[in-house]
Amino acid sequence: MTSYFKQFLFGFLALLVFPTAYASDTDWQLILEKPDETVWQGQPADFVVLALNPPSDDLKLSIAATSDFMVTQRPAVRLQRDGTPVMGYPVRLTPLKSGELTLPVFTLGEQQTDASESITVTMPTVTDAMSINVSHTTDSIYLGQTIDVQFEWITSIQPNALKAVNILLPEFESAAIRPVEPWDAFTSRDANAIGLPVGNRRIIARWHGLPDNQYRIHFHYKIQPLEAGTFDLQPGVLMASVDQQIWKHGSQQFRGSRFPAHFDNNFFEAERVAKDEAPVRLMTLSEPVRFEVKPLPSGVPEHFTGMVGRPDITVTAEPETVRQGEPMQLRFDVIHPHSEIAQLPDLQNERAFIHSFDIPGSASPAVYEQDVRIVRQSLFPKLAETSEIPPLVINYFDPQTGHYRDYVTEPVPLTVIPVERFNISSSELSADVQLSNPVKPDKDGIWEHDWTRQLIDTDSQQGPLTPWLLFALLICPPAVVLFGLYPAIRKKWQAYRSSSAIARLRADLTNTNDPLAPLGAYFHRRIGLQPSRLNEQSLTAKLSSLDVDQALIQAISQQLSLLQQQYATKPTSHSPSGRKALIDLMQQLDKALPANGVLS
Repeated sequence: MTSYFKQFLFGFLALLVFPTAYASDTDWQLILEKPDETVWQGQPADFVVLALNPPSDDLKLSIAATSDFMVTQRPAVRLQRDGTPVMGYPVRLTPLKSGELTLPVFTLGEQQTDASESITVTMPTVTDAMSINVSHTTDSIYLGQTIDVQFEWITSIQPNALKAVNILLPEFESAAIRPVEPWDAFTSRDANAIGLPVGNRRIIARWHGLPDNQYRIHFHYKIQPLEAGTFDLQPGVLMASVDQQIWKHGSQQFRGSRFPAHFDNNFFEAERVAKDEAPVRLMTLSEPVRFEVKPLPSGVPEHFTGMVGRPDITVTAEPETVRQGEPMQLRFDVIHPHSEIAQLPDLQNERAFIHSFDIPGSASPAVYEQDVRIVRQSLFPKLAETSEIPPLVINYFDPQTGHYRDYVTEPVPLTVIPVERFNISSSELSADVQLSNPVKPDKDGIWEHDWTRQLIDTDSQQGPLTPWLLFALLICPPAVVLFGLYPAIRKKWQAYRSSSAIARLRADLTNTNDPLAPLGAYFHRRIGLQPSRLNEQSLTAKLSSLDVDQALIQAISQQLSLLQQQYATKPTSHSPSGRKALIDLMQQLDKALPANGVLS
C-alpha cells in the first residue's frame, strides 16, 4: 500500500468518525445586520454581528480601529433568526462624518466581516437657529496639568420642540485625552439643571432664558491630555431632531426638563409626537481647537508624584490622642489648581509611616469643601513611643522655575497611650525594628507598700486667717479677679497673635531653609493667592488690586524673583541677615494690606 493511499484512507476515516467536530470548526460564519432606517451623522445607529453556528459561546468580538465612527460594544445575547438560534453581538456606531463610510471590520475567533462593508450616512442641515461655543482656558500646558473646557449652546428653537439631541466633542472622544469631572461641576440638584448626552456620557448642564426668545445651555469640564504634543481638534458638533409643529406654532414656555439627570438621546422628548410634519434634523458646529502639551523635563526624581504646580497641604490627626493599636485618621487638606488629579503618595510605601503605624488600606475617596480637596487615611499606631505624625515629602514639578522640587508637610504632634496587653503579633515589623515596654516591673510588687503610713495628718491644726489676707480679699476683689483672669487673657491674646498670617510666616521662616513654601502659604492666607501661582506677574496684579504702594510692590517682586533663582534647584542655607531683611519687608507689606476683606 502506497504512502499516498494510506494518507487518503486515514483522512476519509477521520471524516466519517468525526463529522460533527469537523463541521463545527469550518461551517460557521459572521453576518453583519445593518439598520433599516436612515443613518444620520451624529445619531447613534444599532448594528448586530450574528455568529451562525460558532464553535464556542465564549468568543470575544474585536472591532478594528476607526476614525469615522464612535463605537460602543454591548454584551452578547442569544437570538433567533429564521427559527435558528444564533449568538448576537450588538454594536452601536455613531457616525462622525457623512457620505459613504466604510464600516470597521468585526472579528470573532478566526472569522471576520467583509472589509468592504459600507453604509450611507446623511448629513443634517446646518442651521443658524442655534450655535455652540467651546472655549479653553489656555493653549499651552505641561503634561500632568488639566485644561478647563467651557461649553455654551445658544438656541432660538423652542426647547420643547427638541426631540433628540447629541453632542460630539473631540476633547471627550480622543483616546489621548481623559475627561475629568471638576469638583464644582453642576449636579441634578442645582436650579435649572438639565442632562446633556455628550457622546457616550452624561453631563449635567444649566439652562437660562435670554431675550428675544432665546435660551442658553452651558456646562464646564476639565480635560487631561495623556501625552505630549500639539493637539489639533476638529470642530465640535451638535445635532438635534426638531418637531416642526412645536417649533413653528408652539407657544408653551419651556420650564425645564422633567428628568434633569436622565441620560439617553431623547432627554428633550416632547409630550406629543408630530404627525403632520416629519421632524427635521439640524446641526451646528463650533470652531476647531488647537493647544500644546509640553513634556516634563528630563531627570524626573524617583519619588515624583506627577503633580505639576506647588501644592498647599495641611495635615491633621483625628484624634490627636489615641490608644496603642486603636484606629485613627489622618486628614489631608490639599489646595492645588489641578486638585482633581493631584495624587498624594501612598503611605503604605513610606518607610517612616510603616515603621510606626499599621496601614490597612488605601486612602478614602476625596471630598471637597469649596476648593479644598479633603483626603482621609486610616492608621493604627503600633509603637507607644510614637510622638508625632512624620513629615510627608511630595515631589512636584514647578512650572514657574522649570525644576522639580520637594514639598514637605509639617509634622503633627501625636500622643499614643500604651496598652499593657497590646497584641504585638498583629503588627508586621521589619527585621531591624524592636519594640520595648517602658514599664519596669517591681520584683517585690505592691507588698512593699507601707500601709501604716499616714496619708493625712489628722493632728494638723489650721492656723487663723491672717488679717492682711482678709483685708486684701475684702478691699481689692476687682484686683483679685483680674489677677486670676490674667493668665487666660494673656494666653488668648498670644494665641490670637500667633495665629495671624504674619506671625506664622515669621515662625515658618525661622524653622526652614526654603522661604518659598512659607511665602506661598502666607500669600494664600492673607490675599487668597494660590501657592502654585506665586510668581512676579500674579503677585504684582494681586497687590495692585489692593492699592498697595508701587514701590513696595516692586521691592516684594524683586525679592521673590531673587528667592526663586536661589532656590530653583535645591534649598540652600538662608543667612540670618537675609532672613531678617525678608521678615522686615513682609511686615511692612502686612501693614500696608487692608485689614478687612482679606484673610488674616
